[in-house]
Amino acid sequence: MTDSAAPRPLFQMRRYVTVTMVAMLAVFVGVNVWVQPDPATTVLALVLAGPVVVLGWFWERVPPWWLGLIIAGAALAFWCLSIVWRGRPADVFPAALALSVLSSHVPRHRAIGALAPVVVLCLPLLLAVALSPDQSWQAWFVAAVVGGVAGAAVVHANHYAWRLFLQLDQARNAERQLAIVQERYRFATDLHDIQGHTLHVIRLTMQLARREIPTDPDAAIEHLRDAEALVVQTLAETRNLATGDRVVALPHELANAEAIVTAAGIRWHRDGEPEDAADELLALLLREATTNLLRHAQATEVRVVLSPGLVQVSNDGAGTAVGSLSGLASLAERFAARGGELRTELVDGRFTVSGRLP
Repeated sequence: MTDSAAPRPLFQMRRYVTVTMVAMLAVFVGVNVWVQPDPATTVLALVLAGPVVVLGWFWERVPPWWLGLIIAGAALAFWCLSIVWRGRPADVFPAALALSVLSSHVPRHRAIGALAPVVVLCLPLLLAVALSPDQSWQAWFVAAVVGGVAGAAVVHANHYAWRLFLQLDQARNAERQLAIVQERYRFATDLHDIQGHTLHVIRLTMQLARREIPTDPDAAIEHLRDAEALVVQTLAETRNLATGDRVVALPHELANAEAIVTAAGIRWHRDGEPEDAADELLALLLREATTNLLRHAQATEVRVVLSPGLVQVSNDGAGTAVGSLSGLASLAERFAARGGELRTELVDGRFTVSGRLP
């Protein structure tokens, strides 16, 4: 999946894990400025922080090897220069983060990958101890261990959270698709109920007419008329099914919508109770609104408001634009024909459709 094709929830998760890295680097820069102000080192750390954050953008896939090596090498070089110049032990954090991001992509040896940044960060210090044994390097080793462990903990925790998020997102999409499949299955079942029995009766009627043509032409003609009437009736019922004109009950559609929405992992809120004699047009509006939000929205919450002659459905996953909804347009014409009104509204990402009948 490319960055341009990443849906909104994935972008939000990427933003979260990137913000955590920015926060750690900001703490690093703040500590440096507070302990020992050094404009040159601070500017260099800020320049290095940018590529490290870019490296942290690769959470659901392995970063290009050349990009990882360049950024990790630059951060490690910054750490080595700090050791040579006797800078500050806190300079270890950019290298710790960069190395931790790379090690988090080791699939089979995650424990070794988590310890690798600490080992790599301590190697230059071992060389420094050998060259300058009279210097005190204790604070540097403490910084290397703490920085490596902190970077590995944050990066690996975010990496685990990212994988868990992907699994939950896939499960939520699977539930949404299952709800759509169940709705299609319901339609196919209704279509079978309409046409299956009727076509079988037509077949038997035609067979009977064929047998009676030689002996009783009038009876055969009557059978043919019956078959023609059945064909007309089946066509009308099929047309009604396709346009949603079959008789439906609001309490039944309300229970069905709640089951489908909650199965898709969306919070369901309802205000009011359906009337026993509620108009079927309101039930059709509820069904169409539920189908649209499952197919076109990335909703996390759905609210249904019921009152005499009114059904209102709103969700918070419409984004900034709503495409053409032909089903609602057809329902709007039917509401107008009954003297009612169907309205849609999009405000701050919340899409609301309400239908009112006199």
